[in-house]
Amino acid sequence: MKLAILQVGSRNEPQHILAVGRGETHENPDQAPKSDASQIGFQAASVDAVPDYLREFARLLEVARQESARGIVLVYATMLDEQLKRAIEAFLVDHADVLKLTEGFNAPVGTFSARMLLAFGLGLVSHTEYKELVLIRKIRNEFAHSMDMTFDHQSVSSRCKLLSGAIPDYPAPRDQFNAAAASLVLNLLNRAHYVSKKRLSHQGWQI
Repeated sequence: MKLAILQVGSRNEPQHILAVGRGETHENPDQAPKSDASQIGFQAASVDAVPDYLREFARLLEVARQESARGIVLVYATMLDEQLKRAIEAFLVDHADVLKLTEGFNAPVGTFSARMLLAFGLGLVSHTEYKELVLIRKIRNEFAHSMDMTFDHQSVSSRCKLLSGAIPDYPAPRDQFNAAAASLVLNLLNRAHYVSKKRLSHQGWQI
């Protein structure tokens, strides 16, 4: 499997953007995603040659492509839930006991809903990303609570249209969800790395 990798930013700290599309991946930089950052390179690379977080994304796309409607929603929601968990843990004080907030039975921040709200409250996700997460969680709940749910059901299709990452050229609700969810996953894939640079620490608070 080949992926088109667009490198942007500075040479000292490059960022990698994966060119995602329905058809073949093109090696022409003019057909790659646009970025405000300066482009410093473009290459077609095998999955094994890209950074770990992009390799994880490539595996997610492969799994999602083979899933049923219910499966694709659950796969993306699970991945987003895990990314939020990683970002929160990378930001909170580095101590084993703090992990009890996100891990284990009845953890206070052990659900998708709690994690997205806390991540938003801590400023780890933007307002746009938070609204997208809320919609995806509601769509996930629709599929989780009904055996007969499909993307064509009005309650699901209407929410898919509200997703900011949906692509107008792909009007089918499933395609809208897939594009928006994949875009959001890609946004958050390396969030924990950057969040960890501003990790909280204990302060000498005045009495």
